[in-house]
Amino acid sequence: MTELHDVALVDFPVARYAQMQQHHDALLREFALIATDLEDSRAPRDLLRLANEIFERYGDAAEPFREGVAAAVERGDIVTTLKLSIPNSTLRWTEDFLLLFEEADEYCARGDLLTPAAPPEVVAFRRWMVGELIRQIRDGASPSPYWSQEL
Repeated sequence: MTELHDVALVDFPVARYAQMQQHHDALLREFALIATDLEDSRAPRDLLRLANEIFERYGDAAEPFREGVAAAVERGDIVTTLKLSIPNSTLRWTEDFLLLFEEADEYCARGDLLTPAAPPEVVAFRRWMVGELIRQIRDGASPSPYWSQEL
């Protein structure tokens, strides 16, 4: 049986998550296009490796977040406390998720991809969200509200 960890993302900004998810979805679509033509692609090999890693590791791991945000949107919440039960497998990809998307942003900033780099507020939110998962699950820390990160 998979061990689940309870996590609370306090003062979770629904619109910021949507902004982050739109950027990630754009990157994943672009990586899907690259992946369809790996052998003939002129993209750098490390970019192709990155595309493969994101597809292999990302999978359905974001589904609990998407469901929680969809419920918040349905309630009309602007800010919510997102309560999740996260399996160990999700924690394993968390740090890689952050590193992979930050590496992808470097490619975007250099113009190697069509997708623009994530805006600073999305980068900060992504780091907070991943940091909270790691702190709460691995370190047993209490939740730290998102808004405290912007003060």
